Formats: sequence, structure tokens, C-alpha cells
Amino acid sequence: RATGRNNPFAKWNKSKSSLDAPQLMGAKAFTLEELKKCTENFSEANAVGGGGYGQVYKGILPSGQLIAIKRAQQGSSQGELE
Repeated sequence: RATGRNNPFAKWNKSKSSLDAPQLMGAKAFTLEELKKCTENFSEANAVGGGGYGQVYKGILPSGQLIAIKRAQQGSSQGELE
């Protein structure tokens, strides 16, 4: 059963059976400009890791909340059908 502690974006509908999946709530889409601002234009100083798919950066929202942003690497074939 989903709880706020396990998934901050999940909301459990108690009127449904326990077999139903929770619905995602509160996810927000950001513009590229917003992400650039949060990461100081994807500064290397804010890079925290990466892999075949791309680089991961730390960012800070205007509210002060710390976030992680994965930026896809151009030319990456990660996730494509093999």
C-alpha cells in the first residue's frame, strides 16, 4: 500500500481495492530555461554523476529545495530498442 513516506508523489485511493496501483500526484515539468537557472547553466561544478544516458546535476529550485536533474546526452542510444 502506498504511503507518503515511500513515494512522495503517490496518492492512495482508499475507496478502491488494495490491488489498484496508486496514482502519481504532484509531478512537475520544467522548461529548459528553468533547469539552466537551477543548475547554473549545467555547470560542471554542479555535476554529481553520470552514465551511458547522460550527466546528473544538482540544482536548487527558487524555493531552496535541492533537486537532481538527469540531462540526456546527445547521441546516446540508451533506452532504444535493440
